[in-house]
Amino acid sequence: MNTGLELDCIDAARKLSHLFINATPPFSVDPLAKHFGVSEVRERPLDRDACLTRESGRLVIEVNSLFPRVRQRLSVAHEIGHLIVDYCSPDRGSHWGHYDSEVESLCNRLAGQLLAPDWALRRHFEQDCGLADWRHSIRCSTILAAASKFGISVDAAASRIFSELDLAPGVAAIIWRHAGNTVKPTSEKDLRISSAWHSLQGSVYIPRNKTAPVGSVIRKASKESGVFSAVEDLTFGKLRGRFQVDASGFGPNSDRSALCGSRSVLSLVSPHSYGPPSTTT
Repeated sequence: MNTGLELDCIDAARKLSHLFINATPPFSVDPLAKHFGVSEVRERPLDRDACLTRESGRLVIEVNSLFPRVRQRLSVAHEIGHLIVDYCSPDRGSHWGHYDSEVESLCNRLAGQLLAPDWALRRHFEQDCGLADWRHSIRCSTILAAASKFGISVDAAASRIFSELDLAPGVAAIIWRHAGNTVKPTSEKDLRISSAWHSLQGSVYIPRNKTAPVGSVIRKASKESGVFSAVEDLTFGKLRGRFQVDASGFGPNSDRSALCGSRSVLSLVSPHSYGPPSTTT
């Protein structure tokens, strides 16, 4: 993708945050839709998350009624992201489709930017920490609280905090999810990396589907409530060494879910020396 176009889109999304300057999160998608002339946002069963359509000259966003509210909000914001790309591009009317993986990735980023603006996220962590060093307030519990407060997914919150805003330099946020059928008790191989976010995306690769180490606090967090911490030896692609690991489960919290070990896990990983992430040469 054209780097200039990407930067223009991100800048446009940042400027749209003025629509929320007197509001509190979770921010409604309605002002964003109105800004782009979307006459209706409606729910109905779809074979996808959401789509942009025109009906009798009216611009409509349809969102899948079968999905949870948080996913619907991000899906609507994603479609508004397509409108931003279209607005910033000299090739108008060619960015509505979901066939271009680079545009899709950009629209996901724009969705997070729209629903959790830079200034609002920074304010959230500053207020949470008070007079202390606010960067130290970025912990598993406060990240999960931020995702809930802004009405976005934990993945979107981690992307904003660790990758885009770099609010915790030297720390990687790794999200783990169970593969396969979680109705049945899961095996030791089911808990795998779903996404990973950090400020060194271009130089430190953390492979997806890596299995959580047996005996790690990551596995413990998938089965029990609370935040668990330990120093562990880990190997995640180019991220290797001895790390401080903090982990907390989130998502389904019923007794049955706990029995099946089906909760997702947010883990924060930083070198035990607290320096920048180590890499192989």
